[in-house]
Amino acid sequence: KAETAVNVETAVNVETAVNVEDAVKVEDAVKAEDAVKAEDSIIEAKSGLSIEALERLGISVEDGINYCGGDEDFYLEIVGDYIKEAPGNMEKLSALLSEGKMKDYKTTIHSVKSSSKTIGAMGLFEKARDLEHAVTEEDMDYVMNNHGPVLDEYKKLVESLREI
Repeated sequence: KAETAVNVETAVNVETAVNVEDAVKVEDAVKAEDAVKAEDSIIEAKSGLSIEALERLGISVEDGINYCGGDEDFYLEIVGDYIKEAPGNMEKLSALLSEGKMKDYKTTIHSVKSSSKTIGAMGLFEKARDLEHAVTEEDMDYVMNNHGPVLDEYKKLVESLREI
């Protein structure tokens, strides 16, 4: 039984290998494909985002890069992910609040808090942290009074990031 394949697309399983000498192991093809996808993501993130533009938005880029292990490319990739995940987070937070699912709300606002800190959006990080704390303390007045303004700030930040 052959344990190699020409590439991931043509190899449904290891038995479809064409030629052992010319074939690449399926595992290696998958790893290579994943590496190409990761590199494409970095290029995509870098093409629209720049450190200087992020700094002009008031983002603490130095902190963000430090949170990303000093890796600027990884940091830019994380900022790209932050932009992509924001609409879903905003919708989910509003739905959870209206449904009174505060445990899930707390989990989601924790995610927003952490990802905001990771990219260096310290103002939003602090406001999300305060919302998370209010949920823990069951301070629904605080949550109700601050949910909208925090989501507005989150939305404005993401819109500004998209415009870069």
